[in-house]
Amino acid sequence: MSDNENKYDISKHPLVVIVLAVVGTFGFSYQFVLPIMTAKLQNDVDKIPVFEMQIKEDKVKIQELEQKLKQTESQLFIAQNANLFTQDSPYPVGLGKVRIGDPIANLITVYGEKELQKKDSFWSIDKIHSKFIHVTYYFNDESQKKEITHILFRTNVDSHNKDALQEILENNFGVPLRLKNDEVAWKTSNGMIYKIEDFSYFLYPPEQK
Repeated sequence: MSDNENKYDISKHPLVVIVLAVVGTFGFSYQFVLPIMTAKLQNDVDKIPVFEMQIKEDKVKIQELEQKLKQTESQLFIAQNANLFTQDSPYPVGLGKVRIGDPIANLITVYGEKELQKKDSFWSIDKIHSKFIHVTYYFNDESQKKEITHILFRTNVDSHNKDALQEILENNFGVPLRLKNDEVAWKTSNGMIYKIEDFSYFLYPPEQK
């Protein structure tokens, strides 16, 4: 073939060469690569039910572990706070020096004047106990003795767990009496416990027989 013939041979044109290369590559891909990719995708699709079953089993195991962890934390919590009360005493250990019926002035004798926050019918004191961080003593302002009538104990025990105080009281005093508005109470020989909110309780004199 002469140079002139090569010059006008369209198959030798650069653009045609590129197009033929692309077509050839596509043909190869269609014949060999695509079937392999299709088979792989189908294999992955076939594995989906297995993956779904594994996920369900893992969720069940996670729920079981979470339940065991919750039980362990509850047992540890009770053990750590087992000595907050002595048997049948509604006064937390360390907070029984001033009791219902005592003159309110006894607080000054025990804790000192400067530690008290005084109001007309109650005095409060903070941070005198590691667990019960705020205590309020209500008294009869009309009597000469100004005797204490009831006490509010507020705790910082596990402030992230609203059932913490309930668990402590039930562990020490048993199943409570159910009152209206979800309030609960415990009868002891030394006082009546009323828990009306998650992190505090009122102590009143024992019921008169």
